[in-house]
Amino acid sequence: LRMSPHKSVSVVVLALVAVFFLSAPCHAYLPVVMMHGIDGSAQDFAPMVKNIQKTHPGTLTLSLPLFQGVESFLPMEYQTEHVMRYLKNLVHNNSSFANGWHLVCHSQGALLCRSVIENWDNHNINTFISLAGPHLGQFGTDFPVLYNITTEEAYLILYTPIAQDTFSVAGYWHDPRHEQDYLKSCRFLPNLNNVLNDSITPSFKTNFLLLQQLVLLGSNGDGVISPWFSSMFSFWDEHLNLVPMQDQPVFTNDTFGLKTLYNSRRLSYSYPPGVYHTDWLSNFTLYQTYIEPWLI
Repeated sequence: LRMSPHKSVSVVVLALVAVFFLSAPCHAYLPVVMMHGIDGSAQDFAPMVKNIQKTHPGTLTLSLPLFQGVESFLPMEYQTEHVMRYLKNLVHNNSSFANGWHLVCHSQGALLCRSVIENWDNHNINTFISLAGPHLGQFGTDFPVLYNITTEEAYLILYTPIAQDTFSVAGYWHDPRHEQDYLKSCRFLPNLNNVLNDSITPSFKTNFLLLQQLVLLGSNGDGVISPWFSSMFSFWDEHLNLVPMQDQPVFTNDTFGLKTLYNSRRLSYSYPPGVYHTDWLSNFTLYQTYIEPWLI
């Protein structure tokens, strides 16, 4: 059986097109790693894992089974060291992470993840999504194990060496009415924010700027993080007046790269009203609107 030249060419073209579509890979979403908050567990992200699989089927997801329950109260520096070691081993031994990956972290876990990012040289984290993270500190006792003390007396307890050595929240307790005590005695957060003139760590900024995108999410309905706008890098002054992110020293002095990300349009932030602290983990509408678009 002989074909005309035109038919032969058509068959070859169709065959090549067929081979292309059969061999072309489907869109592969980057892996997503998640970290729970204080007194939480890996299971807290189970609804979000389901949502990710629903909207981005086949995505490699991992909710970190580290520092769950009472272990989440261990010092933040200790948690940083062990979470970073775990993630380095995961990334270096799994080719799925070679082209980058996303980090989605909740509450205290968002601070922990930021600490990992700033301490990890040459990481390849693509997007960091912070869900209600107290990035400029916590100053409210609607928080685990703080219910029996007042904000007036908390700094007297939490800024002691023993509290700093043993209790995660002490490391980011920020009393704006005692700012100098905070800078002098609080070991974790002032160091992470690179605001201590005698101990600036240039690599914190270098590493943070490796991010392709920072996404900050929070809400005035949080009910746990206080002030809620700490999740937006805003905070109170000594008179409990709101000082927005753009007027905070971490931004104006660009201590770890926040201003650079903002100016390069790699910082996104949203604060829909009335969202409770844990709603970010389970509400599909919130996921679809504020989280899913970044998981590409």
